[in-house]
Amino acid sequence: METATREKEEPLETPVAPGIVRRSDRGLCIAGTKISLFSIMDSLKFGSTEALVIGAGLTEKQLRQAQDYIDANREQFEAAYEKYVRNAEEMERYYRERERQRREELKAKGLWGQPPDDPSLLPAWEKLQAWKRERAIAGDEE
Repeated sequence: METATREKEEPLETPVAPGIVRRSDRGLCIAGTKISLFSIMDSLKFGSTEALVIGAGLTEKQLRQAQDYIDANREQFEAAYEKYVRNAEEMERYYRERERQRREELKAKGLWGQPPDDPSLLPAWEKLQAWKRERAIAGDEE
């Protein structure tokens, strides 16, 4: 029983190349991190490898190991990456449509854009409305 619980808490990591592991919860990642190689590929495509080193806390060695793995497995990796990108785009479309439908339902019930019933939430709601007006948030018309 303890083993099953431990497996759920700690994802299994299988080494696949120097500095690269396959995590049971994320796929290919930098060893010792939760940073996926797909995230690395996103950054490489947009030329922001410096952000990976600084923002994500990667070392130059870790970044080089990721690039080496991607280069060595270019065809297979890019096919998997394209599938990942298509899936992410489909998910985004799905959730944007779901949010649009939910807003329509709330508007039809007269609940969208209305102040909260709880008076303690009113100052936060008013602050949010002012912030939206200042920035003219698209899609949040009332």
